[in-house]
Amino acid sequence: MLTVSGYRPLRGYHGRMQAHEVMRAIVIGSVLIVLGLIPGLFQRLKEGVQSLSESFRSPFFPVGLSYKTDHEKHSRPTWLALLGLAMILLSLFSYFSNL
Repeated sequence: MLTVSGYRPLRGYHGRMQAHEVMRAIVIGSVLIVLGLIPGLFQRLKEGVQSLSESFRSPFFPVGLSYKTDHEKHSRPTWLALLGLAMILLSLFSYFSNL
């Protein structure tokens, strides 16, 4: 079955969000909100990923990466919280508009 534009629709996709997709968006959006609102959590997560990547480096590679780890007060990444809120609202809007 071809559509007007000549492309076949994706198999299993019916043009509307299903409940498990909405729940996935709500969980991911909630994680982004938590990362954006708890002070220092995003910075600690970033430093943990950097130290983990340093532990997997080869000892034969002489050039080391240097990350500045200043532990002074950083502002909260509120853009993460706003992104999480937008993700939740858009997924709920998309789900309820196609009922």
